[in-house]
Amino acid sequence: MTYSDPALNAVLEDLLDPASVEVIFRGASGGLNVRRGTVADAVQALNQHPHLRAFAREDVPPELYFKDNARILKIVVIPDLGWHLSTKAWLEKRTRLSHGDHGYDPASPYMSALLVAHGTRIKSGTIRPAR
Repeated sequence: MTYSDPALNAVLEDLLDPASVEVIFRGASGGLNVRRGTVADAVQALNQHPHLRAFAREDVPPELYFKDNARILKIVVIPDLGWHLSTKAWLEKRTRLSHGDHGYDPASPYMSALLVAHGTRIKSGTIRPAR
């Protein structure tokens, strides 16, 4: 989990016609399907924002392990750490501000997991790297 500033939003409607895509999920990552136009056009429009990386499903980098399943959406959006992909409607109706989130690029050290273990078979003081 990492800090996220509630003011750092890449607003979908500022980048493309919202009627041209179906937003399935948004936030620290985004998943969209195309309603009108092409995937390439939507990806190009989203990539105009300096804090977003958008990919057609088949172009998602292999290190994200997020392209070889039929359930993956046509467009995958990865905001920079601390940023969100948002819609105007969501920003208008949100009732609380979140200052932390997960779901960003897993290569970020802020997305690493922490495991603390205790037990008779765990050697005291053992530390293992996350990667």
